[in-house]
Amino acid sequence: MDLPVSGLEIRKVVPAADEKGAFDITLAVKAPSFFAWVEDPADARGRFSDNLVTVLPGAPRVLRYRPSVPTTAAALRRRLTRMDLRASYG
Repeated sequence: MDLPVSGLEIRKVVPAADEKGAFDITLAVKAPSFFAWVEDPADARGRFSDNLVTVLPGAPRVLRYRPSVPTTAAALRRRLTRMDLRASYG
């Protein structure tokens, strides 16, 4: 499939306002991103509210992340990886 490079980026990682210990992760793109996902390789037991999402230009997506061990927004942002369908095949 000839998809454009989406430019998928993690725009923000902030503590969730309504849930102690959780974080809101904002994803943004320049071109449509299909089956986008985020991982925290250091915390395999952490849970995302959603993953494998579609992200469209001008419509950022916010995912809630609940780590299994306490962390900070800055430390989490350094660890997070992201991928989408287009990037998966080069």
